[in-house]
Amino acid sequence: MVQRLWILKNVDETIKKLEEYFYFTGIREHWIFTQPNDDIISFGGQKTINHNMNNPELVFDNYLRTGKGLGVCGDETSLVESLSKSWGISTLRLTRTYATDTGNHDHVVYYEPVTRTWKCYEKQLRHGKSEKWNVYIFKPPVIQRNYFKYHLESQQSWMKMLNLYYTMQRSPGDRVAELFVKGIPTSQIKKWLFDS
Repeated sequence: MVQRLWILKNVDETIKKLEEYFYFTGIREHWIFTQPNDDIISFGGQKTINHNMNNPELVFDNYLRTGKGLGVCGDETSLVESLSKSWGISTLRLTRTYATDTGNHDHVVYYEPVTRTWKCYEKQLRHGKSEKWNVYIFKPPVIQRNYFKYHLESQQSWMKMLNLYYTMQRSPGDRVAELFVKGIPTSQIKKWLFDS
């Protein structure tokens, strides 16, 4: 990782380097975006679909073998999350949906120690800024009671376990993007994740 110059002294620059390498400027060269081309692949003797695997080991192994990551934005998020954490950069996963669209997008929220804030890489926040966003920040499983409680009444068919994440419903995308580019204080993140 050091040889690839992914690890830099500045956390913002390290995240930028990873996001650019795998998802933005390097996506054609360093990533196989698998949707809508569903396929079954094998890894470790198990068969799985080629996207939404949430398995950074599989994605990284594919990268080491082929020079390319594999999957969709959630798989790239799993890889960036794992690499960042292995270098001491704290991260959380953020998923967002759009009020007028059925799609979603995943990316990391990372801790930037100089400003003591939690940020997102700005380019990850560009899509859908003019729309209302439903934002889900996944909580670490610190408070275990009812963590996996299933809620049938959830509006999101794919997000039925409400205790797994903090939610911002129908928030203006441009406002949310501005918050995460500027940086959200740790005290606010703690309230969202541990007191909500």
